[in-house]
Amino acid sequence: MPFSPGRRILEQRESWLWKRASGILELLAGGRTASGDDTLAHALEFTQRLRATVTRDVNAEENRRRGCTVLIVEDEPTNQRVAQLHLEQSGCDVILCNNGSEALAALDTRHVDLVFMDVQMPVMDGLEATRRIREREAGRRRIPIVALTANAMRQQVEDCMASGMDDVMPKPIDAERLNAVLDRYVPRAGAHVGPHRVLPVPEGTEMPSEISLERFHELASGDAVLARGLVATFAESARRVFADVESGLDRGDLAQVRRAVHTLKGASANIGATRLQAVAVALEDAAHKVDIAAIHSLLEVARRRFDAARALFEAEIAP
Repeated sequence: MPFSPGRRILEQRESWLWKRASGILELLAGGRTASGDDTLAHALEFTQRLRATVTRDVNAEENRRRGCTVLIVEDEPTNQRVAQLHLEQSGCDVILCNNGSEALAALDTRHVDLVFMDVQMPVMDGLEATRRIREREAGRRRIPIVALTANAMRQQVEDCMASGMDDVMPKPIDAERLNAVLDRYVPRAGAHVGPHRVLPVPEGTEMPSEISLERFHELASGDAVLARGLVATFAESARRVFADVESGLDRGDLAQVRRAVHTLKGASANIGATRLQAVAVALEDAAHKVDIAAIHSLLEVARRRFDAARALFEAEIAP
């Protein structure tokens, strides 16, 4: 591991505090209190918490060495929050934009080291935004742009590369893949960077349960407030999607229907609503095939899967 003065200071602080706490524990174990075993147990818990806190600070200081600013261009709030959470845990400053037009405006006023760009967005999609960014750079510093897409198929990847993107990261966002992308394009000082390539997620993945609690707990990171916020954002996003699908069907606007179900697919995958994600995939396929009867049928299934997933998430975060 490369030398880090900040880490060295924190490690010295950890060593000093641990010795002090151990000394207190030894005094208590020697019977110099009137509370006996209960006091000893509390002292042990205190020292364990103290060491965990200082170790956390050491890790946080190490992560902050990145010191980079990342732009997330994504129109779906759940996806935004998940990406922001992972990046901030990696020590990055994060700027959020809802579409390509907002991204262009942000790049006019802010220094950005890396862009994560959704492909399908309203107002201006990721492909058009990337083409305009590359035109504006014209001999200046090239900003790495990584596509975020739930459709990391060969044609989609080729379209992204043709627009000027540097890489493709499939949704749902995975912490390990995201860190690999960070190390490739904005590595920490002294970090060893090898040839990475982000590959599409395998198709046909079995989804045996209604929700993935492992995925949800990974996102929440033990933070009850964050967990409740994720569930609330997901619920509001899903309700908006259902309204957009119904509105699109009423007006015969299948492009709106496709955008809405694509959003639902990404949001459900990110939070871990696995069965809803599977239904959203089928909905998107039906929308592309202009199978109106299938869309109506699957929409009802999606509502039931959403209600079931929401109930399980809410039970999980209940005090």
